[in-house]
Formats: sequence, structure tokens, C-alpha cells
Amino acid sequence: MSIFIFAQTEPVKDLHINHPRVWALTHAMIHPEPGEFIKDGTIIIRDGRIEKIGRYIQVPKDAYEIDLQGAQVYAGFIDGWLEVKKDEAQNSPDDHWNQKVRPEYRAKNDLKVKEKDLKALRSIGITVAHVVPEKGIFKGQSDLVILNEPYLSLSKNASQVLEFKAGGWSDRGYPNSLLGTIALMRQSFLDAEWYGKARSIADKYPDKNEPVQLNPSLTVLETFRSKRRPVLFKTRDEHFALRALKIADEFNLNPWLLGSGYEYRRLDEISKQKPFIIFPLEFPAKPQVKDPNVALQYSTEQLKHWDMAPDNIFKVHDAGMQFCFTSAPLKKKSDFRKNLQRIIDHGLSPDIALAALTTYPAEAMGVSKILGKIQPGYLANLVVTDGDYFDPKSRVISLWVSGEEHYLGPRFLVDPKGSWVLIVHGKKYDLEISVPGAGKKNVDGFKGKSPKSGKLSGNIIVGDKKLKLRDLELYESKISFIADGKPMGFKGALAFNGEIVKDDIFGFVHDGSGQKFPFTANRTKKKEPKPRTPEIASDLTLFYPEGAYGITGELLTPNAVLINDAILWTCGPKGLLEEWDILFVGGKIDKVAPDITVPMGSVHVINGAGKYITPGLIDCHSHSAASSINEGAQAVTAEVRIRDVLNGDDINIYRQLGGGLTTANVLHGSANPIGGQNAVIKLRWGSGPEGLIFKNAPQGIKFALGENVKQANWEST
Repeated sequence: MSIFIFAQTEPVKDLHINHPRVWALTHAMIHPEPGEFIKDGTIIIRDGRIEKIGRYIQVPKDAYEIDLQGAQVYAGFIDGWLEVKKDEAQNSPDDHWNQKVRPEYRAKNDLKVKEKDLKALRSIGITVAHVVPEKGIFKGQSDLVILNEPYLSLSKNASQVLEFKAGGWSDRGYPNSLLGTIALMRQSFLDAEWYGKARSIADKYPDKNEPVQLNPSLTVLETFRSKRRPVLFKTRDEHFALRALKIADEFNLNPWLLGSGYEYRRLDEISKQKPFIIFPLEFPAKPQVKDPNVALQYSTEQLKHWDMAPDNIFKVHDAGMQFCFTSAPLKKKSDFRKNLQRIIDHGLSPDIALAALTTYPAEAMGVSKILGKIQPGYLANLVVTDGDYFDPKSRVISLWVSGEEHYLGPRFLVDPKGSWVLIVHGKKYDLEISVPGAGKKNVDGFKGKSPKSGKLSGNIIVGDKKLKLRDLELYESKISFIADGKPMGFKGALAFNGEIVKDDIFGFVHDGSGQKFPFTANRTKKKEPKPRTPEIASDLTLFYPEGAYGITGELLTPNAVLINDAILWTCGPKGLLEEWDILFVGGKIDKVAPDITVPMGSVHVINGAGKYITPGLIDCHSHSAASSINEGAQAVTAEVRIRDVLNGDDINIYRQLGGGLTTANVLHGSANPIGGQNAVIKLRWGSGPEGLIFKNAPQGIKFALGENVKQANWEST
């Protein structure tokens, strides 16, 4: 972790701009950290950091005071994933033989944030972002960056970022398949481990060894591996999460995941290693099922995922894992807070949601002593709202980043439009305020902002006369206008200055003689807020695998199964055994006899009368149950392994079981003379990838000849 002193280092070329360096934010509801709050509290900011916080604090004489009565203040939020594209115009050395491996690259060096994007992030309370590289398999190093010029880093090289990226047949560079990508990841970590040991030995015994050539790529990788610094895998679904964790386990890495929203499908396996997960706050779009022809295009799996996806984050929390959020995939950043409300509806507490925005990522990235809380000594990164942040109707009205305020909107959102009863000197008059041309829909807005001054018009009705309001102005909650006072019994014009508080206006009237007296106005038609109907957690049962043909967890691994009164094909000297029983315990044949007696309820019983039982069929050459079959970018790819890409959700397992197949030898394809290593599997429908592997089976490799290898029949030849 790196801590920076925020001070000017360049000479000033123009006039100095002396912004206040000491601030006092008073009378606010303060949330110092998740689960805590201070009513009517004060925050003292000095030189970009929190100096004091509490309820009874004397405001320093040199402080600029801001009254935040009615507002709430949170520690600045952290976005877990802000992707940066490498500036390809800048030449960089090729420190690794494969262009897709560049662990030494640092995304912070190419960070450029457009003003509109920065404003969108600030509108949801983001003050700091985890900046990650975009390109490659080993993408490079990330930084935790303050979202304020000059984008200083709070945590250098926070993680090493990897992605299971494969270009497919159109990519002629190695690797072009998931098989090859995983092999390249494993080989790179093996190379880094060897490199670290080799340099250590060469440094210890320089007189007995040749110097080891400096390799920045392997140096960086070995640092992350040996010191267990975070290695962040970008995942697309639960299968990629399991593949990432398998690599992390093999090389003793500290795994982080960019979540996919599918973690709930294999939560038991994922939670064993307790990875830190960065969750994009994005959910599947609502299926369009009004048209029956369109509705038929949705699978059971898609429909269930739409219903169950908002439960995912709560289930991950319930499994004991920590996480944070990112707004990265959202085209409309305003959806971020709506989706936060959805996961709270589905079980996550607001305190845990706040922790995922503040303390969890601060702890994970090693900056918990300066970020994530409102405490003395912490950076003055603050989110100011006009209500509870987790109520989507509230607004972020300002953001403080390192003690610098970014104004986002008025503290009070008022809507003066409508009919009022104006009371002046005990007399009542009708007051009408409108937005010209807005009609019933009020096109000027009031959706997240007050109407702009100059767009309002109004009248005071006295008898049959309408007194047009002049200079009608609105600033935050303050309203002012001028009206002719003669029809109301005054000598000249009247100047009204008041403050709108919900459905009332309180203020003073100034007449031409210099006197002032109070006035009030009450809204005649009050707007009742529409109650929000909270969502409810899914009540659907999780299947393994998910979809129309999956099974529930209870049916996956019965300890004992008895099949009685069946006809057994022994495939041995005994031939057929009619009306015999067979007992399986722990997945193996325990007993074969004419009549097997077991205690009631101790086994799962299947009536085998009239049915035949044979040894399970074996397929010696299969390409089922794998997410990738060919790595054809090179002629020899003996390093790739089918076991790394096994997919227990492949529907072919279900179909082949229906034909009697129980075991398969899954081979690499025929794209090259020497392909990859095989995997012998058990067709265990509902199992994860590790549960498929036949652990005692001998290992083999695929060699191939013929048209496929020569690629003579390919379109490009």
C-alpha cells in the first residue's frame, strides 16, 4: 500500500486560487461506518482529511461552516472495477514471449476519465475506483485511484488481473481456446515460480551459477504469487469461478473474482476458498413474455435465473464471503441505486450493503486506515444525501473528494407548481404557480431537480382580478416574487421572500415604505407519494445443473441404493441372474444376492422387477462434457488438459445416461498432430467438474492424423 501526501509539486503559472482548507459540516446525520450513526453531528475537515467528528464539537474559528440540517453523510464509496484501455500508440517492451501476457503493465498509466463519466460516477457517490487493465489474458496490475485530478493512487499494484480470454478460430495466435488459455495461465505461474527460485539461487551462489536474465513479466508474477498478493480473475459464470479457484489452489494464490451473478449455482464449492468478489450491480432484463411466440424462446434456465439472480449477493454474504460493488456494466448509472434497493429487498441488510461500498473494499485493498470510514485521520471523502442513500428517491447532493466539494444538486428539492392559499394580514388569496407549456406532465421536470428560475409564472387572484407575479425566482428552497399590492389594499408593489417547506411557504412581505410583515401559503392539493412495493426473494428450488432437466441437491449423492428383483447381466461365467438384488454403498457394489434385507429407510430402493441391469457402458472416444475441445493455434499443444475445461452442465451427459453410458474418455480434438491430455469421467449428472473425474484412470494424450490436422478442408485454405 502507498500513502500519498497531497501537496502541490509544480510551480503556479497563474494567479493562486485559495480555496478554503478548513470546513465544518454541521447538523447532519452522520454514518461514520456501517451500523453506526450520529444525529445532529459535525465533521471538521482540515487539509483534505477528517480532523474531528462528533455531536458536540466547537467549530474552529478558521473553518468555513456549511449547515447540513436534514442531510445525511456517508464515507465516500469505492467502485471495484473501472476498466482502462491501453494506449497502443505508446510503445512498450515485449517482456514475455506471448503478447497476451503482460503482468508488468499498469492500467493507471493510461487512465483518462471523460467528464461526463466522472459526473455519472459522482452522482451515485463514487469517490475512489479500482482501476483495472482491459486487454489480454494476464492483463496487468490495478490501482486504487482517487477520482479527482491528478488521479493519485492510494494503493499501487493492488491486484494482478487475469481473464479467460480466447479468440476462437479467427485468432491464429496462441492460445485461441479456453483449453490453451488455462494452460498458458498455469505455465506462466510455473515459469514465475521457477524464475524466482533460479534468481534466488543465483544471487546466493553467484560464483557457481550464470546470471539469470532479467524478465520483468516473471518478476511481477512471482511477486504476486510468493507474497500472496491479490490475483483477480474476470469470470463469466460459475464454471469460470471454479476454474479460477482451481488455479488459485494449485499455486497458493490469493484469489479475487469479478463476479458474474451465477455464483449461487455452485456456492458450496466457491465458498470453500472465501474469495473476495467484485459484483457488477446488473441483473437480467425482465423477460418479454406477453407475446407467446416470443415467450417460447426463453429456456427454463433463463427464466429461473431472472428470478433468482437478485438473491445471489445475499447468498454469497450468507456463505461468509466479503465483496464490493461496481457500476461498470451499467449504461445508466442511476440504475446502480435501484439495483442496490433490489438486493436489499432480497435479503441483504443496508449495513452490509454500505460495508460493500466502503469498509469491505478498503480492507481488501489495504487502505482501511485512511478510507472507508468517517474518522479522524481518514481522507475527507464524503457522500452527502438529502435522505437515506438506500432509498432510490433520495438524491446525492454533493460529494467531497480529499476535502474538495463537488456540488451535484440543491439540498432541498421543492416543487412550487400548483395551487396555494396565500395568507397576508389575515386575508386569504388564491396563489397559482405554473411552468408555462408544461401541461399536466410538467415537462420541466421536478424529477430529481427543481424548476429553473425564469421558467416559472404565477398569479395572485384577488376577486375577479389576476395579479401577475413578476421576477418569480427559485433558489433551492427559497422563493421570491413581486406583485401589485393595490388590489390587496396596499399602496404599492409587494416583494415576497419565503422558504418552501414541503407543502407550506413561510416568509415576509416588504412594502414600498420599508416595512415587512409575515405571510404564509398552504398547498391546496397535496401530492401523496406512491408507496413502493418491495420485491420478494425467489422461492424457486435450485437445480443441479440449472434448467429443465436438473435435479435437487438431495438426489445427488444417496449413500446407499438397493435395486431388487431385477435381471442381472453379469457379463461373466454366471450369465443372467433373474430376480436378484444388488446393493450399492458409497458408489460401489456392496452385495449381489437373490434376497437382500436392509433396515427400513436406510437405503434408496428401486423396484427392478422386469428390468435388466448391465455393467455401465464406456465411450472410449468422446468430446462431450467439455467447454473447449481444440487448441489449434500450434501443431503441438501437449500442455493443454481436458480436465481443466470439464462442464458438468452439458446436456449430453443427461442424454447419454439415457442410452446407458456411464463412463467416457473425453479427448482433445483433431486440430493438430499432438493435441492435449485426455480426461476419463463418470457421467454424474448434477455434479460439478471435479465430481466428474475418474481419479484412478490412467492419463493419456491425443495424437491425430488426416484431413483435420492438415486443415485442407478449412475455409481459409
